[in-house]
Amino acid sequence: MTVWTTSQAVHERRPSSLLAAETVGFAHGTTLIIITPSTDLQWAKIARHLDRAGLQVVAILIDPEPFGGHSGIADVSAQLIQGGIPSYVIRRDSVIQDVLTKPVYLRRPV
Repeated sequence: MTVWTTSQAVHERRPSSLLAAETVGFAHGTTLIIITPSTDLQWAKIARHLDRAGLQVVAILIDPEPFGGHSGIADVSAQLIQGGIPSYVIRRDSVIQDVLTKPVYLRRPV
């Protein structure tokens, strides 16, 4: 069975609480693709927890800095990769296909 969940950004809700609430009950082995410009490291910690719990997590990060947002997307990407989660960073002038087809080198936790 395939379940498609989409969430639109709402200023009242932090990405970490949205992620925690929306993934309750996902089956082991479910692929979770997170697409976000959030530089909040808390959601990355939750993503790492979900990955360790058996979900297959992939993150596509939109760099918010060129659009007037906060810097720090590299820190989020580093935390995800350190936890073994593939992380792709889309920048303002990126060709999305090029970014998503590059290999990601992971440091799986021991």
